[in-house]
Amino acid sequence: MLEMFNLKKQYEGVRQELAHALYSNDASNRVIARLMYERDQAREALVNVQSSLGGSLGSSSAAAGPSQDTDMADADGAAPSSSSTVEAGPAIPEALSTTIDTTVAKLLAERRAKSKRKVLPEGYATAESIAAYTDGSSSSSSVVKLGSARTAQTGINTLDVSLDGSAVLVGGNDKNIEVYMHDAQGGEGQSIAQLKGHKKPLIAAQFIKKPAQVLPVGAEAAASAAGLPVGIVSASEDGVVKVWKLEGETYISDYDIALAKEAAAALTGISVHPSGEYVALCTSEGTMLVHSLAAGEEVLSMSAPAEEEADEAAGGYSYTTLQWHPDGQLVVLGTSSGIVRIWDVKTLKKAATLRPTPSTSPSSNGDSSAAAIKSLDFSENGYFLSLVLPGRVEVWDLRKLALAGSLELGGGVQPLAVKFDPSGSYLAVTGAGGKVGVYANKSWKLLFDGSAVAGEKEGEEAGDIKAVAWDSRSGKVITGGGDRALRVWQAASA
Repeated sequence: MLEMFNLKKQYEGVRQELAHALYSNDASNRVIARLMYERDQAREALVNVQSSLGGSLGSSSAAAGPSQDTDMADADGAAPSSSSTVEAGPAIPEALSTTIDTTVAKLLAERRAKSKRKVLPEGYATAESIAAYTDGSSSSSSVVKLGSARTAQTGINTLDVSLDGSAVLVGGNDKNIEVYMHDAQGGEGQSIAQLKGHKKPLIAAQFIKKPAQVLPVGAEAAASAAGLPVGIVSASEDGVVKVWKLEGETYISDYDIALAKEAAAALTGISVHPSGEYVALCTSEGTMLVHSLAAGEEVLSMSAPAEEEADEAAGGYSYTTLQWHPDGQLVVLGTSSGIVRIWDVKTLKKAATLRPTPSTSPSSNGDSSAAAIKSLDFSENGYFLSLVLPGRVEVWDLRKLALAGSLELGGGVQPLAVKFDPSGSYLAVTGAGGKVGVYANKSWKLLFDGSAVAGEKEGEEAGDIKAVAWDSRSGKVITGGGDRALRVWQAASA
């Protein structure tokens, strides 16, 4: 009897162990299958993007026209011509190529997961709340004049916001950079860094944000543990590009990026790669450079194609501004002639040229330089590209290489800066005389039309607003203007 009891006990123990092993094996197989499925989906998405670059984005140029549901074709209905290769030079470094591949795959997978979200995050701006925005004319708590003392006389040229929305980076004509902290309610900001070293006005300044990730929005951004960005890259009219590093709760100078004399003299813009590992620079002489932020050395130089058709070369390659595509493989560059060049850094080929409708704005007055692209920005998923042109803003759908919308600020005001919000729902446009507008993505309906109030001093104007960003926690609009004020646009009751 005792022996039978022991046998049954052993049998029950073995049966339970076997059941646990089977369940464990089944769970492992399910995890492996899911990971393989996600891997295959990411690979398929990457192939689709690359195919798009070689197809619809592989055209040599695209004419402005209404948005359509089919890819663009030339006048004869044929497929677009092949893309142009970069002027003879070294191949893309393996480290840069690997960074691009991993960044594209990671961000595509993250966007796919977040694309299932059909509503805006809780606590984020809605079309109704944006319509009630103010710069402080009705409530002093609605405007935060950060840095009004330290950016005196010359105003703000550039600003950036950290991933969690808590830190604001400001640069101006006074040659200095400051970093401010402000709370989610738009409270008074505290300066944590005052960076000096440039000898001429700032062209651009950006945070170095690591690791590569899709921008958090709403409560996700507010709860983010990203902390302060690991560094800052700044460029000024003195031709110097500086890298600043985070030390404790402030920033200090790290090193200057060495540029050739010709490149430094013609420097017009910078853009930090989504990975935070590289920075791209452009010049008015038609060169785009990529530098590693690990050591500052140049890893790639891309110039205008040595040989191409006259129609494609028309408009030239005098770059005025640039930005990496959110996935990190393309770089889009605006030119002084008002056209846009799109380069595929991975293949070292020019993927496309966008040719907006020639300006009829009275401000151009026959001056070709007046047609220059003053600002550009991608939507969060990289589908749409907004361009500041004389008298208007154009939004292009890069999936079709077609014009998706043309926007004008009220009163014929010249736009100066554009910025899509992190959720991809809105586009902010700022302009001369303190003008600010917010439009709904895709429909391009005007949700908010306002102007900054005059400065604090008698006779002081609000000034041109040349810099704009979004607080990713709440969807508030942050602007920097010529009157030295860094305004947080929000509902008066916020």
